[in-house]
Amino acid sequence: MAHYASNFEGRQYQEIVEMMYEDLEALGIDNYEDRHVLRRHFQNIRAAMVNYSPFFQNRKWEDIIEMNHNDLEMMGIRNRNLRSMLVRNFWLVKRAV
Repeated sequence: MAHYASNFEGRQYQEIVEMMYEDLEALGIDNYEDRHVLRRHFQNIRAAMVNYSPFFQNRKWEDIIEMNHNDLEMMGIRNRNLRSMLVRNFWLVKRAV
């Protein structure tokens, strides 16, 4: 799915994780299964970030998915399990796009 990365270029993560199937199709992601995989990853990220969205405001998705445990801890996310879950989902998104 790497060929879809340019479809999201310059967009904020807040906008991306709220996208529905129709929004993804409008961006040129025509394959239903690809849209389904992306939506599932977006839902995981959105669920994990409910309480932590202020940490990620004004950041581009490309920068967020490159974050590691140390980056998240330096931002103030102290919970090791949460950092692990976030990093794992970032990796899934990178793999999907």
